[in-house]
Amino acid sequence: CLIFQTPVLFASEEICSNRQNICFQWFFIAKLKQDKKLRAINLNENNIFESGDQLKASFKLKKKCFLYFIHTGPKNEISLLYPYALPQDLSSNNMPTTYHIPRNGRWFMLDNNTGNETFFLIAASTRLGGLESLLIDYNGADASKRVLLGQKIIKKLKGFNQQSKKLAAAAERPIQIGGTVRSGICKDNKISLQACDSLMVSAKDFYIKAITIEHK
Repeated sequence: CLIFQTPVLFASEEICSNRQNICFQWFFIAKLKQDKKLRAINLNENNIFESGDQLKASFKLKKKCFLYFIHTGPKNEISLLYPYALPQDLSSNNMPTTYHIPRNGRWFMLDNNTGNETFFLIAASTRLGGLESLLIDYNGADASKRVLLGQKIIKKLKGFNQQSKKLAAAAERPIQIGGTVRSGICKDNKISLQACDSLMVSAKDFYIKAITIEHK
């Protein structure tokens, strides 16, 4: 519930090749309520955070693709964090381009509804029309209809996750600041792709990552 406020080895060092239609760098960070320090969220293992901790993501797209960043809460509620509006429009995007989520210097804050929170990051070379339609219907539905629509969205997201395991593996390269392995670092408490440990991702036509947070 939000309110506003392991390296993988790959054959080629050229992670963003002409054969890949998806290529971007991103981080997902938290600002801890206790000491206000920034730390990168582990993208491959479970994370534990508390109510009042704040979250932010940043993406730098090297190639145009359809990007979806979706949050599912402890009661299966759905929040579309990116794109900012649907249907998604790529016509005006110039590469490379950077997106901050949320925008305008804001943060997401974990509220008092505890439980597991899952964030799904999906990148696709073509529009995911079925997913977009479900998200549009969900946002326009009343509370009684949102439960069923939410279940359909979660089922589709899990289906994407299963399908991706049958595809050629995406390449993921950790980008550590200062050239050293210091997992979870944001240098001098600054918020930028240059200051925080991030991940470079490259894939042929589809990529999905599910990040779980244990919210206490």
